[in-house]
Amino acid sequence: MTVREALGIGGFTKCKVVAGEAGLDREIEYITVMEVPDVIQWLKGNDLLLTSLYPIKDDPEAIRDLVRQLDEVNSSALAIKTQRYVQEIPRPIIEAGNRHNLPIIEIHNEVSYLDIMTPLMQIMVDPALSGKQELEAFFHWITELAMGGRAFPRWSRRCSK
Repeated sequence: MTVREALGIGGFTKCKVVAGEAGLDREIEYITVMEVPDVIQWLKGNDLLLTSLYPIKDDPEAIRDLVRQLDEVNSSALAIKTQRYVQEIPRPIIEAGNRHNLPIIEIHNEVSYLDIMTPLMQIMVDPALSGKQELEAFFHWITELAMGGRAFPRWSRRCSK
């Protein structure tokens, strides 16, 4: 799935792309949470990295280098939860996101990592779920039409014969 597609799923629908829009078609294969300052060594490529920046919040050099390092290992995007350990996404991260075309996504305080991870992982594990969600939406729409007394003229003629 691409970053662009992921932004339409689960908790990601409440998040905002603040930089690196040109990279929205990067592929996501893994979802990782940054718990340690040296997270880069654990990434496999095509990672969506979720973080509050807590492990590096007091290290301006690490903040400045994070996006470049993520780009070097072919990460997909960086999603940062604000209003906890950082009030806003640091300017060096936004600038580097634009420079490297690496999407930088702001996770608002009310969205948990699980709100993002669970629906994305379900679809990544079983891609048929993506189609299932679309099918459920279609059936919901059909039901609403039928309950509203609206008919489908071509189908109605066939059914009455």
